[in-house]
Amino acid sequence: MGQSLLQNGLFQRGKVNDVSLSVDTDDRMVDLIRDGFDLAIRIAQLPDSSLIARRLAIIRHACVASPSLLEHLGTPQEPDDLYRFPGIVYSNREEASYWKFANDVVPSVRTRLDFANGDAVREAAIAGFGVAMLPTFIVHDAVRSGALSIVLAKHMRSPIAMYAVHPSTRNQTARARAFIDFLVDTFRGEPPWDQGLLGD
Repeated sequence: MGQSLLQNGLFQRGKVNDVSLSVDTDDRMVDLIRDGFDLAIRIAQLPDSSLIARRLAIIRHACVASPSLLEHLGTPQEPDDLYRFPGIVYSNREEASYWKFANDVVPSVRTRLDFANGDAVREAAIAGFGVAMLPTFIVHDAVRSGALSIVLAKHMRSPIAMYAVHPSTRNQTARARAFIDFLVDTFRGEPPWDQGLLGD
C-alpha cells in the first residue's frame, strides 16, 4: 500500500523536489529502532508504544467489485449478501478486521485469492476475481474510471487515521522532524483521493 500512498499523496503533488528519500514500501510492520528507520507511515488504531505519532489524514475503506462481477452476481444490498461473492483478501490483516463494516458487522466471504499487497488486490478485483475491501487511496482512480464500483457504501465502517510514527524526539534528526512537518502540511484537510468520490 505504500507505493499507492506515495503516488497519491506526495509525488502526485510535485512537492518533493528538494527532498531526498530512501523509501521501503513493504507493508510489513517494522521495528523502527531495530531496523534503522527514521519514521514510518502507519494506518491503524495505534497501540500504546514508545513511538511518537502525528496524525496525517483520515483513511476510509470501501468494498469494491468490477461491473462485470456485479452484472453476474448482482449488487449486494447488505453486508451479509457477500456470501454469494468470492473474496480477495489483503493477507497482512486478519480477515475479521479486513471485512468489517459499520456496527462491527463481519459477513462471511469465501476467500478466492489473497495478496500481501494492496495494489495486487485492486488489480485482481478489476479483473473480476472477486470483491475486495481496500483504502480509497488505492481504488479511487479505478472507481472514477469505472473499472471498479463501490458497493455497500452506506455500510462503510468508520474511518481510521494515517500517522507518521517515529522514535522519541531525543533520537530524531532535524531532517526527520522537517519531513514530518512536510507530511502534516501535505495531507492537511480532506484527502485528495476522497474528494467527490463518495458523493458527500
